[in-house]
Parts: sequence; C-alpha cells; structure tokens
Amino acid sequence: MWRCALPIFTLVFAGCSEDETLLTKGRAMIQVEPRILELTELAITEVSLHPITIISAGDGALTVQSVELVGDGLELRPSSLPVILRPETRTQIEVVVSYVDIESVAGTLLITSDAPDRPTVAVPVRARFTAPALPDAGEVNDDADPHDTGPLDTGVAHDAGFPTVCGEGIASNLLVDPGFSNPPALGLPQQVGLWVGDQTELVQQEGGAQPPSAPHMLAFRASGVNGPSAGQASQVHQIIDMAPFASRIASGARLLACGSFNRVVGSATSDRQFTVYVRGYQGLPGSFISQYTAGTQAFGPVRTDIASDNDPSTWERPCLDVPLPPPVDFLGIELRVREDVLNEELTPEFDGHFADDVCLAIVPD
Repeated sequence: MWRCALPIFTLVFAGCSEDETLLTKGRAMIQVEPRILELTELAITEVSLHPITIISAGDGALTVQSVELVGDGLELRPSSLPVILRPETRTQIEVVVSYVDIESVAGTLLITSDAPDRPTVAVPVRARFTAPALPDAGEVNDDADPHDTGPLDTGVAHDAGFPTVCGEGIASNLLVDPGFSNPPALGLPQQVGLWVGDQTELVQQEGGAQPPSAPHMLAFRASGVNGPSAGQASQVHQIIDMAPFASRIASGARLLACGSFNRVVGSATSDRQFTVYVRGYQGLPGSFISQYTAGTQAFGPVRTDIASDNDPSTWERPCLDVPLPPPVDFLGIELRVREDVLNEELTPEFDGHFADDVCLAIVPD
C-alpha cells in the first residue's frame, strides 16, 4: 500500500457549469454541482483541477459569503469573496488537488450564503491516490540504459579505507539519516532528505546480524509497499539537493557513494545481490517520481553490486567513485536487494537482508 501524502486543496474562482444541491431564499435558489466531489485514482505526480459550480437559479440575488474546506490536512487558499450571484448567473470554484503524503483523505467543502432556509451547503470531498509501482530490477534494466556505466564491482571490506570518506575530514556525508534512525516511508520520495521505498523495518539484531553502527539497521521485507509482489527487488531511495554544490560540480567533481549490506545464513535459495545506484537529474526535486519512472535522468544510473557472503557477522560494503558531470540539480540514491536466486511472492519474501551506514559525498575531481 502506498502511503501517500495529504492532498492540498486550493480554491480558485473561474467560470460556469450546472446543477444539483438546492437552497431557497424567497424566490432565489442556489444550485451546486456536484453534490459530492469523488476523486479516485489520482496520480501522485499529478496536480489536477476539479470544478464546483454555484448557480443562482431563481429570480432573486444571493451573496456567496465564504467557502471553507474542512478536514485534516486540507488546505484552502484565499478566494475572492463575497460574490453576488444575480438570477441565472453562476460562479465556479476549482478545487486544485496535489499529492502530499497518504493514500486517501476525506473532507467537506462548506459554501455559505445569505440564503435564510439553509445558509450552508456541505459538499463531501473524497480523494484517493495511486502511484506508479516501484520498478523492479527487471524493469529498470540498467545494463540496457545508454547512460549506465554498468556494474563497477568496487565492493570492498567494511573497514577498508575508502568507506570512511564521509564525515572523517575527506568529505561530508550529504545524506540525512544515513544510519536509519527513522523508518523509511512507503512509496517514492518527493522531497529531499527522506528515505522512502518498499516495505522495510528497523531492527536491532536478527539472525546473527547486528548493525555496524548502533542502534538500528534496515531490514528489507518485501518487493512492494503493500507486501510481497511479483517484483524482483526491494529498494529505498533518498533525494539529495545539489544546488549548494553547483560551482564545485561545474569546476569538476567526483561522486563517492557507499552502503553496508548483510544477510542471514539462509538457505540455498537465499538471495545475495545488493546494489547501490545513483542517478542525477535536472529540475526540481519534486520531479523525481516522474523522471525516475520515465528513466529520464541526466546522469547515470551508475551502480555498484556485491554478492553478500553467508556470514552474518561480517558486512560487505560496495562503493562508487565516478566523475559527476554538470549540470545536475539533484541526485537520487537507491539501495536495492534483488531476488537474484529465487523470485518469491510469499511471506517472507526475503530471509533477512540488511543495509546500514550509507554514504554519499561530492569531492573535487
């Protein structure tokens, strides 16, 4: 299940439409259409307009005094009120819906006029969102991508020199929560600094594996946000804003990225492959979902893969060290475990696969 965000509803006055809810004021009558605003299968990448029309259907004038949207997480931007509706005139409210963070919401649009019998018309508003499925390893075929550098095979031991690049004087780690102190949200990220992805869980220890940096490690649980699926991989993502580093990138920079991975002993069918991907994009970070699903990155994907060993007491740490060409406005890092041995669709989909201590840095070339 996607945890989508609370939509933002904005009201804007415009033009015209038709009928339904009735109020009377002497010889005046208000008609509002639709009586229920039911919005289904809205794409989380979409900003959509939905008209509510108010009509003065009688022979007396009415004043629409205010419009209010009531409901947790719903936002109403200012509108030009009051407005006088003469006989046979109308005004239109446009409800602008944009995704912010949960799967469905419900609220009420309250239209207040000077009608004496029923001065308030209540229009229920319900919105439900869908999101593009997270591409699995088969769908994101990086070997076929013309921008892909291919597997770099730069996996190194956990305590080798290169992985200490972040935070130890060589370069700062640009990731937020690199050690997973907070559980990732479900879905795909729309803002910088948040881990978002498939179904995961924070654990302190499991199957003989312990986090290399206390107190938690990330356990990949399923290849979908709603549990096991036909997908072949489980992944989490984070967006990193590159605007503060524009001059450094323009002058020549390298991208350094590492992740620590581990798994339980498992069985002959236990999956082994872990991957760190990095992609560079142009535009605003809010465009990540549409660009990621369309594969329209400006840079990459670059990747490094590693096959984890059968020893949960040790961590494997694949790393990247590649040139970062301009222009890049933001980066997306993806940690992935792939069902490279057996693609299961049952619980548990993964026997016990973990990530921790992720690093991303930009250094002069």
